[in-house]
Amino acid sequence: MMVQEMNTANSAEKSTIGQMLKARRQERGLTIEGLADLTRIRRNFLLALEDDRFDNFPGDAYLTGFLRVYASALGLDPEQLKTRYFEQVGRSSDHSAKLPVLVNSPWPKGRRRKKGNSWTWLAVIVLVVVALALVSLTLPETKPTPPASAAGAPALSPAPPVAPTGAGEPSAPPMPSPADGSAAPTPEVTVDTAGSPLTFSFAGNAEVRLQALGPNRIEVRSDSRPVQNYNLTAAAVLSWKVQNKAHIRMDDPAAVKIWLNDQPLDLNGRSEFFLQGTAVSGG
Repeated sequence: MMVQEMNTANSAEKSTIGQMLKARRQERGLTIEGLADLTRIRRNFLLALEDDRFDNFPGDAYLTGFLRVYASALGLDPEQLKTRYFEQVGRSSDHSAKLPVLVNSPWPKGRRRKKGNSWTWLAVIVLVVVALALVSLTLPETKPTPPASAAGAPALSPAPPVAPTGAGEPSAPPMPSPADGSAAPTPEVTVDTAGSPLTFSFAGNAEVRLQALGPNRIEVRSDSRPVQNYNLTAAAVLSWKVQNKAHIRMDDPAAVKIWLNDQPLDLNGRSEFFLQGTAVSGG
């Protein structure tokens, strides 16, 4: 009996680590696949340990880690097997750092992209969009500057807007002042009531001012300028200067007041009249 135990002990001492592991596994009735499920170590690494193919591992740290898991699963002493491994390969165990029990893949996993990075970028983009929106809301509104009116072109003042007469008639601006810009003298105004139509004569330049008392359509022919048409509303004022002659028509003569060089004109119910300039006598 003692001889058989001594032979078993001597046989264990002569066995390699791989042979010891394989024999212990078979004693426990475990297959390689069953041991792989139990230890979560890949089948090829378990077979490499049992075949003493230690060069299949990336280093001693990984190999001793697998050896520790394998030994614990089979009820063997992990430290004793580790010492036996270094004796078998002829190296010291001092340079090998102890590793925790490894599970799943023995190979180091590649660097993975942190999930938090995508959320960080999304937060930065949202903050930029919000900042741009706030800046646009705080900036003062820029309004376009209306173009300056042409030099010498009078406007209806004070008056509501003057609408164009229709699709077939262009809306023209009020009559421009004389090119020289000189103030008109106060000429004598004479009325030719005998002629037809009504004519007012003046000497020198004349300034005409027309005020609408109600809605009225006015047609103006002054000097050599094109015909001007205006749709005036109540209180609208139209003024311009005449150098030689003018012809004015209106729909409702009772709804207007007209001045020639600040002198009121009596139209006597006429819906049209003429302005005729005369030569200024020297002296």
